[in-house]
Amino acid sequence: MAIQWLRLWHEMPNDPKWRTIARVSQQPIPSVMAVYVHLLVIASNATERGRTTNVCGEDIASALDIELEQVEQILSAMQGRVLDGERISGWESRQVEREDGSAARAKAWREAQKQTQPNAAERKRTPDKDKDKDKDKDIEKKTLGATGARGSRMPADFEPDLTFAAECGIANIAQEFAKFTDYWSAVPGHKGVKLDWPATWRNWCRNAKKASSTPQTFAQINAAIAGVTVAPNGAAEATKTKLDADDAIPRNGPSLADLAKMAALRKRRVAA
Repeated sequence: MAIQWLRLWHEMPNDPKWRTIARVSQQPIPSVMAVYVHLLVIASNATERGRTTNVCGEDIASALDIELEQVEQILSAMQGRVLDGERISGWESRQVEREDGSAARAKAWREAQKQTQPNAAERKRTPDKDKDKDKDKDIEKKTLGATGARGSRMPADFEPDLTFAAECGIANIAQEFAKFTDYWSAVPGHKGVKLDWPATWRNWCRNAKKASSTPQTFAQINAAIAGVTVAPNGAAEATKTKLDADDAIPRNGPSLADLAKMAALRKRRVAA
């Protein structure tokens, strides 16, 4: 079976659209370009070439080893830039027709679609030109609205619920909020994106209360901040249990304080 090919244009790696899509979707440029290459392959294998009807976000996420949410954000940001609904923008001008009879199959498929959906209008095709960058602002507003529903970084003007923090028994709320801000500002990538920042603050306060009321190891404190569970320090607990048991054993003879005095007296005698 002959290998099927598709074309890439020379300016593709440096196309400014990737930077725009990366900014709108809040995803790295390499991930944006990798998702687009997958879309090209899907469109090339489609019955009607140029369409991404059978695109599966989960398959793309698995292939690229990224989260499904990241793929969905990228696909949303691509609309109006390199995607026109289910079509790859500029496909006809950049890709050649197959020589294996696919054009005839595509024509037959379109005829079948017209018969099953006689009232369906053909989607208007728009050429892929650099002029579409003029529409970036309007499209960006719509895309950011959809993206915001999936979460965002901590807003610069975020105001914590001070009353809830006080109810949790946090003594220095200002210091605790500074810790909260420093931590989430330093978390990289999509791990620092949250859907509900007030709820994130409340969980932080609850964990801070537990950390202040229960003796914990350094690893447990960090785990409480991250919202995970770490097993208690077994060696430390075993040592404490043994010391408590030793203290509970009744002993005859002089106390530890008397033994210390006797040892000091012997040292003085030897020195004399």
